[in-house]
Amino acid sequence: GPVWWVEGEDWRCSISVPFLVQPSLRHVETETFEEWQQRPNLLHYRAPKTTCAANSQPLHDTMLALSSIFPNSVIGDQYVDSQTFTSELLQSKFCIVIRGDGPDRSLYTEAVSAGCIPVLINDGWHLTA
Repeated sequence: GPVWWVEGEDWRCSISVPFLVQPSLRHVETETFEEWQQRPNLLHYRAPKTTCAANSQPLHDTMLALSSIFPNSVIGDQYVDSQTFTSELLQSKFCIVIRGDGPDRSLYTEAVSAGCIPVLINDGWHLTA
């Protein structure tokens, strides 16, 4: 009969492996919704100036362009030290995670650990019935 997966893409065999986050994100204090609302940065997206794999360069370039639309955000293409990166996550409400950074990758896990709601962006999903 009909199947919900595409041959060669049997997701039932996929697993997500937990990622060890930075030590500074392992013991984050619980905050109230009101405290979360007071975070100064709306969005966070930081990725290096490199050619993106898996044809995701247009997504990366679009994310960088958001800085002109959302000035109260941390959006950049430079690496920063881990202390600055952690601080940025802890002060941001939403963290952009583009295709290539899946649930088993560090950015997703670090965002969740910092209380920064991950916004998953993928232009390559195949919808099934």
